[in-house]
Amino acid sequence: MDTNAGNHWVGVCVNIIERKVEVFDCGRGKNRQYVEKFAAIIPRIVKSVAPQERQKQLLLSSYSIVDVPMKLRLNKSCCDCGAYALKHLECSLLGLDVSLVDDEIIMGCRQKIGVDLWEAAHDPIFAEVMTRYVPSPWERSEVFDLEDD
Repeated sequence: MDTNAGNHWVGVCVNIIERKVEVFDCGRGKNRQYVEKFAAIIPRIVKSVAPQERQKQLLLSSYSIVDVPMKLRLNKSCCDCGAYALKHLECSLLGLDVSLVDDEIIMGCRQKIGVDLWEAAHDPIFAEVMTRYVPSPWERSEVFDLEDD
């Protein structure tokens, strides 16, 4: 999600077990309405992909939203939005302090992400596995636009 300034990003980590969405937002809530819409859609997605016998048991109430504390004035360059979002999600996944990610190291992080993607694209095992990939029916179904009210 970008603002007019072009340097805003939002990362979300969905915890299906605890029914919560952790929000990594460098703009401190500027796009809260999109996160709320996303949190409301998650139960419907989970219910639609659940086995038929479990669908009746699943609740459709929105997931709770938890704002992860962020440093002020991150992302001085509009080129680093994706790198910031990925590195904050990675910190969350690995249990690291998100304050480790800042403008001093983000260029190196962006370069590392690029190298990792290049290596994955040239990995013969990964390339062979991707030739056999068949999207599931839910990946080919209707797309939801979070900006529609």
